[in-house]
Order: sequence, then structure tokens, then C-alpha cells
Amino acid sequence: MAGNGTSIPTMKAPESGVTVRMYRTGFGDCSLLAFRGKNGEPVYMLIDCGVHSQYKGGGDRIREIVEHIHASTDGRLDVVAITHEHADHISGFYAGRGVFAS
Repeated sequence: MAGNGTSIPTMKAPESGVTVRMYRTGFGDCSLLAFRGKNGEPVYMLIDCGVHSQYKGGGDRIREIVEHIHASTDGRLDVVAITHEHADHISGFYAGRGVFAS
């Protein structure tokens, strides 16, 4: 990913257990979980997706994260959980609405 000069590897569901990725949004929360369903297919769960509006560069960062989530899950989210309705937990859903809708 661009932005801070680092690249985040693509996330895949492990054969057993769960892989958890906690994205560094800045001041906010966004976690992606990957695990296998009963049929052996990957299951992707997104918990929150946001950054506080006062965080410098946060809008660009959360859009990069949304793009990475889309690429990591092949555009598939099986479960989306929002812990509460504060901007630092939900703003990415608005900022990335075009990506999430595809």
C-alpha cells in the first residue's frame, strides 16, 4: 500500500484457525478476520472501518485500507460488524462506499 511507504501482504484464510489483521487507520478501528467455513471456503469478517475526521491524512489512509480489504477478500465480505456509531469506527464505509458496493 502506498501512503507510508510500506506494503501490506495480501490476507488469506488459513487452513485452520483464524487470521486477524488490525489495520493502522490512525485514530480509528478496522479489523479483518479470515477463516474457513464448514464447506472449506474462506469466510471474511470486517469489524469496524473508520478513522477520526481530525486525523491528518486519515481520509486517504482509510480509502487505501478499503482498497486493500477489497483485494484481500476478492470483494467478498461475509460478515460486517459495527461496534458503535462513532466516526472512527464507521467513516470508512462511507469513504469506501464505491468499493464496498462493487
